[in-house]
Amino acid sequence: MKLSALLCSNCRGAGLDLQPDGSAACRFCGAAGQRPGLMCPNCEEANPAGAEHCAGCNATLMRACPDCRTPNWAGAERCLQCGRTLDLVEFVSAKWRSDFREDLKKDAALLQAQEGAASQARMAQMTAQEERRQRILQEAMARQAAKQAQLLTFAMIGVAVFVVIIVVGLVAAAFAR
Repeated sequence: MKLSALLCSNCRGAGLDLQPDGSAACRFCGAAGQRPGLMCPNCEEANPAGAEHCAGCNATLMRACPDCRTPNWAGAERCLQCGRTLDLVEFVSAKWRSDFREDLKKDAALLQAQEGAASQARMAQMTAQEERRQRILQEAMARQAAKQAQLLTFAMIGVAVFVVIIVVGLVAAAFAR
């Protein structure tokens, strides 16, 4: 419901106006009206208490102070707790006027530290993976060498048996004469 359609609790005239502090005042008698909840600073729609966004235009109704984190009405110019300006443009320009280069240096140092830690973690992972690959290759080479040694042993046994058979055959042939 629009603020201008609400009735004044004092004179019962329809038409409350939104004041800079977020309160409502009657156009006719000037009495401060009771706010039925949060008033939207954009469309002057009355919203239930605790609403974060306007039901009429979806504008933000509550804003937290960047310094003390106190929730303030979105139409307020200064924080109720610390008095800091809530104007976003002024806040950003003040931030830029502040020691911006120091902030950049801190951000760059933090980013470099994070990247260094991530790089070390990636390098440790790659090293572990390479060690695992080398161990698997060494085990495969050891198995291959064992197979080759076994084949060589069987070949040597085969040759020795063949030589023994030939020698036995020659000895038998010599005795047979």
